[in-house]
Amino acid sequence: MLDSWAIRSRVSFGFALALALIAALAVIGSLVTLQLGGTLDRYGAAAGKTLAIEQLASKVGEARLQALKYRLAPDEAVAGRVEAAVAKVVEQSRQIAEVDARFVDDARAYGDAFQRLRQLRTRQVAEFEALERAEDTLQATLDAAARKTFFSGGAQPAFQAGVAQKAFIRAALAAERFARTADPADLERSAASIAAGETAIQRLDDLMQWGGEGDTAAIREAVSAFREPLDAVFRLVAEEQKVQSEELDVLGPRMHGTLVAVTETIVAAQASMSDGAETLSDIAAVGMPAIGVVAAVLAVLGAVLVGGSIARAVAALAETT
Repeated sequence: MLDSWAIRSRVSFGFALALALIAALAVIGSLVTLQLGGTLDRYGAAAGKTLAIEQLASKVGEARLQALKYRLAPDEAVAGRVEAAVAKVVEQSRQIAEVDARFVDDARAYGDAFQRLRQLRTRQVAEFEALERAEDTLQATLDAAARKTFFSGGAQPAFQAGVAQKAFIRAALAAERFARTADPADLERSAASIAAGETAIQRLDDLMQWGGEGDTAAIREAVSAFREPLDAVFRLVAEEQKVQSEELDVLGPRMHGTLVAVTETIVAAQASMSDGAETLSDIAAVGMPAIGVVAAVLAVLGAVLVGGSIARAVAALAETT
């Protein structure tokens, strides 16, 4: 076919063939490089997300740890660190697309639950202070009743007043233990102590009536004032336990589990991208030289064909002249 072409056409075809092979090699190399670069960019972005999630998980852990510290030993500085950590969790989670809105809702709910726990603790402190004052008033009232009836009733009224005092002291101590341990047995001990105190007061009332020393209205009023903060302490501690067990102890692990699942998804995607990058790297390391060899062979063959046709044309021209 080339023999019918003019020499200029044959030379032009040879250059065009060489340029086409070079262009094809350049295009293939560019495509592989771009693909490899895009994979590396996506891998880097995934690595950045993994780091961000690790930082987010660290903040979640800090919030849970500080909340536990606050529960063991209430302190406003510790409470402030909990609130700051929760706020940081909410802020950072909004910046990570892989973390869905449910995680943000859980983080906010965790912060709200801690606020309720903090308020319950503050109210407990106030009720314990009221309980301490009421206990002092009750003890003084019982002492006054014992002294008042000593001459008419002898030692028996004083004995019953002492029994009541000890019973109510045990009830207050049980409340303090319950606030620390939330042991239901302390609730039962407190109720039993209150019942024993009430029985002693009833006996004291009978002795006072028998001795003509009047009734125990003042004592019963003091007991009522004592029981009000006592019952409030038990109620507040029970509410605190409910917030801890049904909200904080549920939301904290759930947030952690969500972050673990997201991290596993991103790591799996990174592994897939790593495999793709290795494949492209193999293509670049082995395929590109192979393509270059093939292009060189084709160029040589093209040069031989074109050169041969030109040589024959020149030889034929020389013979005719």
